[in-house]
Amino acid sequence: MLVRSLALGMVVTVGMLGACSSEDERGDQVDEGIPGNGETTTLEEPETCGGIAGLPCPAGLVCVDDPRDDCDPRMGGADCSGICVDDPDSSTPPSGVTAGWSVCGKAICGRGTVCCNASCSLCLPPDMMCTQHVCEETAVMCGSSVCGRGEYCCNESCSICAPLDGACTQQVCDPE
Repeated sequence: MLVRSLALGMVVTVGMLGACSSEDERGDQVDEGIPGNGETTTLEEPETCGGIAGLPCPAGLVCVDDPRDDCDPRMGGADCSGICVDDPDSSTPPSGVTAGWSVCGKAICGRGTVCCNASCSLCLPPDMMCTQHVCEETAVMCGSSVCGRGEYCCNESCSICAPLDGACTQQVCDPE
């Protein structure tokens, strides 16, 4: 009797799990029955800006660091490309962002969330409490130095920090 109950319990559990997910036309797993899931939502590709070529954004847009790459302008990536987004002070919705999605600092809030605090890139469900403290940039290690506010790690092997708008030498220093 115990074996039959365990077997029946496993069948019911497997059946319940099977009802919670399915595969979409690409073969990816999609959770169904959860609000917001089971939908395919794509963001339009934002226009590239900045970088070594200094590509400008169209009028009304500003260039910000592209959060999708691992190039960090504060950590020696002075030639990082960025993406063009609408000015955060503008009342028009950001370009390249489809309905239900919004830009929040360096994050993109998905469906069912709102931008709680842009300085912290914090997206939360609308019914959650939001903090409005200002997130400040943190210090960044640069070799044996620490780069502070308004600086980036220009040359890690030489432990050189430079102002965000400053030049940087591309030399290699031997470890001591």
